[in-house]
Amino acid sequence: MSGQVDVILVTYGEPEENSLAVHYDYSRRILKRITQKVAPIPDYAVPVIAACRACSRYLSWRKHGYESALNEITMRQGISLQLSLEEQCPSVEWHVHVARQFSPLSLPEMLHIILGAGVDRVIIIPMYVPRSDFTSGLCDEDLEAFREKCGGVPDRVKRIDPILYIDKLADVMVEYVTGSIIQRGLDLTGTTGRGLLLGAHGTVVSPAPGIRDTGFADMNALGKLLLARLHPHFDSRSIGWLNHRRGGEWTSPSLETAILEMRDKGIKEFIYFPFGFFADNEETLLFARRVFSRFHISNVFYLPCVNDNPAFIELLAAAILSENTVKAAPEYCPL
Repeated sequence: MSGQVDVILVTYGEPEENSLAVHYDYSRRILKRITQKVAPIPDYAVPVIAACRACSRYLSWRKHGYESALNEITMRQGISLQLSLEEQCPSVEWHVHVARQFSPLSLPEMLHIILGAGVDRVIIIPMYVPRSDFTSGLCDEDLEAFREKCGGVPDRVKRIDPILYIDKLADVMVEYVTGSIIQRGLDLTGTTGRGLLLGAHGTVVSPAPGIRDTGFADMNALGKLLLARLHPHFDSRSIGWLNHRRGGEWTSPSLETAILEMRDKGIKEFIYFPFGFFADNEETLLFARRVFSRFHISNVFYLPCVNDNPAFIELLAAAILSENTVKAAPEYCPL
């Protein structure tokens, strides 16, 4: 196949500057598109809650010296993916873009630009681990909005969810975790006193009416694969759900509970891997550290998300090439 194929990586995005105005706009968008699906927040209360969240995040970021790298990481993922696709399928002109759900450029805006340029095919990849109303479901909403505004979405627009390749994704993450441990100089045998905590964003157990998919099934399935395959290297293993406090009962065990249970079992050294995210953000870089610090636990090895790990990028490229959207080079074997 020849011609031009544009790939759009879709992410939440994150404020790139620590200002009240930017945090307010970001929080307001999240409240309108996600939080109101879970909690019965009236529209008139959204500005007040958004302002409170903006102040909280502003102060927290300033206190901890946090500067978001999420957008930069996603751009690196896009550059690496384009290079991989160009190498594996040089007959196609590849262009990889980044769209953000809660800051410019949005998916509808990106589609308008790309389709207006007459591209042959567009592949959308939500950069979220689970499929849910709060992740890939937002892409569906964006496509519906684009359809209503522009009179339809061409057949040449296709979406690929990475979790469809869950077995290969688990392989990538297992190799990443074990490789990181070895690189740190730790022995994968004789694991006395070492525990593995897998971090993932939690969700409500009994979702509000209208919520079709909370993402729990995908996250739990991937988490179980990782726990099983990493079992020989740790004395204790658990998923620790990063839960909120409102909206009813959340997934268990929470990260706080998982940490305390491991400590009670005699775990002295913790390996923390946020498997529920493809790129580091405020939740992966601040939330867990604050929890461990609250329990005065300092012997923690924090693994970054897979970010632009080469094996992960190759997985995304293979997923694109294996969907019968393009023909790979003869020497390349897709998924």
